[in-house]
Amino acid sequence: MNKILIVLILVVLITGCTEDNRPSNEAYQEVVIENEVLKEELRAKDSEILELANQIESIQSDLENYTQSLDEEINNEEIQEANLETIQELKTVNVFSAVELVSLLESNTRFILNDGNYDLSTIDSNISEYFDGVKFINLVNVEFVGNTYEQLPFFDTRAFKTCIEF
Repeated sequence: MNKILIVLILVVLITGCTEDNRPSNEAYQEVVIENEVLKEELRAKDSEILELANQIESIQSDLENYTQSLDEEINNEEIQEANLETIQELKTVNVFSAVELVSLLESNTRFILNDGNYDLSTIDSNISEYFDGVKFINLVNVEFVGNTYEQLPFFDTRAFKTCIEF
C-alpha cells in the first residue's frame, strides 16, 4: 500500500496539475501576466500620485505667495494709516533767504520762498542736521512753495551745483 501511495504522489508531482486540473505551467503564466498588469497599474497610480503631489506643492506655493502679498498689503496700509496719524497740520512760514530758511527748518512746516538769496554755503551755522550737501534730510511733512514768477535756486557753492530749483 505504501508503494501505491508513493506512485500516486509521484504521478501528481510529475503531471503538475492544479486543483482545477490545469497544468501548473499555465497557472504560473497566468499569475505572471496578472502580476505584470498589476505592476503597470501600480506605476500608473504612482504617476498620478506624483502629479497630484506636484499640484499640491504648486498650490501651496501660490498660497504662500498670496498670503505674503496680503501681509505686505496689510503692512503697507498700517504704515499709511500710521503716517496719516502722524501728519500734522502745517505751520506756514514766509522766508526771504537761506539764513532765514535754515533758522526756521523743522518738520510739519510749509515754507513760502519769496525773492531772495538761497545760497546754503553762506550760512555760518551747521546745517548738516537738515541738509547733507545734496538734499534736505530728517524732515517730515515739509513743503517748499515758491512765491515768485522766477526760479528760486538753492545753491551750495561747496558742492558747485544747484541743489533744488523751484
